[in-house]
Amino acid sequence: MVGLPGWPMGSSYRLVRGQPLPCLPATSTTNEPKLQDKKRSRKDALTDVVKDVVNIIRLFFERKKMKEEMQPPIVIEIHEEISKIAGLTELEVYQAVRKMMLGHPKEFNLLKKLPYEKKRGWVRFILES
Repeated sequence: MVGLPGWPMGSSYRLVRGQPLPCLPATSTTNEPKLQDKKRSRKDALTDVVKDVVNIIRLFFERKKMKEEMQPPIVIEIHEEISKIAGLTELEVYQAVRKMMLGHPKEFNLLKKLPYEKKRGWVRFILES
């Protein structure tokens, strides 16, 4: 004979091996909906916090990428990139390096991202402008 929680005090029921446990009485308390609402509100709050953290991390990396793109390139890096382009004289390489150093960093970033065939045209454009 065992007393079961949720059953009236002093009641005892015989548990028999192989038979299911008796069901708890179907009584509803006023605390059940409030408990579910609390759990739901905690889940919603946790979801909101996770979304905020993800947005903050995304913004951090976007800003970091923008800062890297806006930083002026190192002169050696400019010289190495322009020197790889066939068909430019040594004087044109130096002139292009100087213009890229004084110009906007995005111009050099574009040069790095262009396919090899178009780099020479971009450098000539920079030299003529």
